[in-house]
Amino acid sequence: MASVISQNYDLLCNMVIRPPRLMYELHDLGPKQFSLQGKRFLRTDFQLVNARGLTVHCSHFEPFDDQYNEGWKLLPCVIYCHGNGGGRLDALEAVRTLLPNNITVLALDFAGSGLSEGEYVSLGYFEKDDVAVAVNYLRETGRVSTIGLWGRSMGAVTALLYARDDPTIAGMVLDSPFSSLSKVAEELVTSVQQKIPKFVVSLGLKVIRGSIKKKARFDIKALDVVSQVHQCFIPALFVHARDDNFVRPHHSECLHEKYGGDKNRILIDGDHNSVRPEFFTDSVIIFFNNTLGGPTKGEGLSRRPSLAAASATNNVGPASFSASAGQDQVDDTEEEIMRRAKCVAFGNTDRIQQGQLESVFGGSFTASPNNKSSYAPTPRTGPDAPMSLMDMLHESPSQSMENLFPPMFGLDGGAEDDDLQLALYLSSLDAANKEAGEAKGEKEREKEKKDTKPQKRVEKKD
Repeated sequence: MASVISQNYDLLCNMVIRPPRLMYELHDLGPKQFSLQGKRFLRTDFQLVNARGLTVHCSHFEPFDDQYNEGWKLLPCVIYCHGNGGGRLDALEAVRTLLPNNITVLALDFAGSGLSEGEYVSLGYFEKDDVAVAVNYLRETGRVSTIGLWGRSMGAVTALLYARDDPTIAGMVLDSPFSSLSKVAEELVTSVQQKIPKFVVSLGLKVIRGSIKKKARFDIKALDVVSQVHQCFIPALFVHARDDNFVRPHHSECLHEKYGGDKNRILIDGDHNSVRPEFFTDSVIIFFNNTLGGPTKGEGLSRRPSLAAASATNNVGPASFSASAGQDQVDDTEEEIMRRAKCVAFGNTDRIQQGQLESVFGGSFTASPNNKSSYAPTPRTGPDAPMSLMDMLHESPSQSMENLFPPMFGLDGGAEDDDLQLALYLSSLDAANKEAGEAKGEKEREKEKKDTKPQKRVEKKD
């Protein structure tokens, strides 16, 4: 039995970190200028450098400049994240699906895949850093409104791992993600030989784990995705093929159950590598149209850098708006305030308590990312009562987000740690509230002393 593990040891290791590499030429991606459904499009090829110093080859598919969607300057973009052993060629179906629907596509070869540098892949562990540089690139171009992710297998896991740290992603399509790499490896081993005792499987996996750590420098135990998805709140569409024997359908079922944000899951016919049916592509179009929104003119409201980069770019959330803009923009800005609060609250529960958030917003703050709005205002007790941010927003809608949120997310230009800045601001409010409460309590105690002061006893004489 141990020999079975030994015989399949190299095979399993290579399935994880060094599958057959997709080799192709740039002309395999098709002509740089092409037409779809009567519209002209352009493919721009470029290279980025990831956090490990490796060159990542990318392509951005978008409309021609002279007909950029009939005057629209900003379009949503979906980053396609390929599976293990794949590359940019896998994104062509996404290109054909999304471009005619006014959604541009960025395809990339993850490090260790396709034409990009790198010897090994890591099933999402390092690939999420490649997504990070692609997202930053798109935001720096100034040509993109919202950003979505579409991943398959390894790419779906990559999207989940990245999205946990960047809640500004608008939506994700997750095709065949695994819930735990260790579990997948165990299932693959037992599928080779059904009667292998569990202790033998466990021993073999320990050896494989050690080899992968030595070669590819990551721990497969760290890819326990199901333990992390409760921290993701981006709308997600989970997809799995019923006859997938490589990453079995229960993996996406488990992820869907534990996922923290708005979610849906569909099952389709086929296996892990089969061509997806038209029903699936229709579902993807509907999903991204709902989550990414349409194209916008001029400077986009959704050009929001990640929280970590907010202080560096000083460009977070909607721009200033005027009272004449109407209630819609007031509502949009209120939603933006709530989005920021959720991003910080869910990411920093050890620093920020719900009560502190309520002291800022002046109302009941329900920490539920599934609700579009989770704010219920508390009526002010009088004209001298302190105004919450929401009060200021509704009473003075001409104020900009920067005026409403000066101490948060580095908008004062001096914060290097946005989360800490917010925590300090909330703490100062908390201290002020505590001081006001103590003063109020002192007055109440004085009043109570007067009310309870012993009265002289008058004895009634007979």
